[in-house]
Amino acid sequence: MANLFLKELLPHLVVVSLQASILAMVVILVRVLLGSALSPRWRYALWFLVLLRLAWPFSLPSPVSIFNLVLTPLSAIPLDSELGWLAGNVPGVVIEWLRSPMARLLWAMGMTVLVGRVVLGWLVLCWRLRGSQAVCSWPIWWLLQECKAATGIATPLTILECPNLQSPCVVGFFSPRLVLPWGVVGRLSQDELRDVFLHELAHVKRRDIPAAWAVEVLKVLHWFNPLVWWICKRMDQDREEACDEMALDRLAPDHPTAYGSTLIKILEGVGYRSLPQMPGIARLIEGEKALVRRLQFILGFQHGSRTWVVGACACIAIAIVGFTDAPLDEIQARWKTSIQELDSETNPSPSSELAVSSSSVD
Repeated sequence: MANLFLKELLPHLVVVSLQASILAMVVILVRVLLGSALSPRWRYALWFLVLLRLAWPFSLPSPVSIFNLVLTPLSAIPLDSELGWLAGNVPGVVIEWLRSPMARLLWAMGMTVLVGRVVLGWLVLCWRLRGSQAVCSWPIWWLLQECKAATGIATPLTILECPNLQSPCVVGFFSPRLVLPWGVVGRLSQDELRDVFLHELAHVKRRDIPAAWAVEVLKVLHWFNPLVWWICKRMDQDREEACDEMALDRLAPDHPTAYGSTLIKILEGVGYRSLPQMPGIARLIEGEKALVRRLQFILGFQHGSRTWVVGACACIAIAIVGFTDAPLDEIQARWKTSIQELDSETNPSPSSELAVSSSSVD
């Protein structure tokens, strides 16, 4: 049983990865069509649905599934030798290779490299956090409590100052900690610190760190799909904009410009010691290129200009067409019909050969 599971695991992951890639194309089309009507939090939710499709364990047949048109589920492909489907058929040859020990070895090697990358990143993070000290300031503590009340967070949160970080961030899976660069408390005003706190607390409210770990697991399993890497990068960008949106919702309507100025001021202190991209840490600043797009969104932000109806309808539609498969009976019948036609062309029956020979004699 274990050998059968390992033999079928990689082909299943490849087919599911292809299905998620097709669903990603649909999401891209939806994002282009809806444009600014889709808020960042819903754009992030659409990408999360695509990655959730990678771990979807069920096969629910539906006539409205997008895979009725573009892809056959693996369980519907007849692989029995009586149909002769594997002989000379490229998909069959690929699936058989994916079941081989060599394919599993290459896949395991790729996962090992990525797991080692995550472990190394955590070691770097632990090394960078050495020498951190708790911020002992009543005004800062009260400001954090005000921001937690505005965000609706009751989770205990410790504020640390770290000499080896240049960007504010939230660290920790079970007990999150708000880490500030050394001296940023004295460099930023109360309003600027409120901007930073609201953004980082938005990560805690949205549970972005556990979500980032789940995404990292899927990325390790599907490391062979470059579209998965691209989706993860776009998710990081939409996640930061979603946190900006949540923070701006709790600030004054005329505050977006000042909020953008706070990000630029923090970016001035981000140097060569900024942390690498890794799960388990949510940073305020991801880099100059990502900040440009965020500033465009922030400067165009308006209170009450977005509606959840558009995003919810888009997510429901994507789930209906993307989390279902083609009906198995219909697909299997279609495969058998096409295979029988192929066999009749390559191996004509004796009666047809006799008819051809008699016509040639005449």
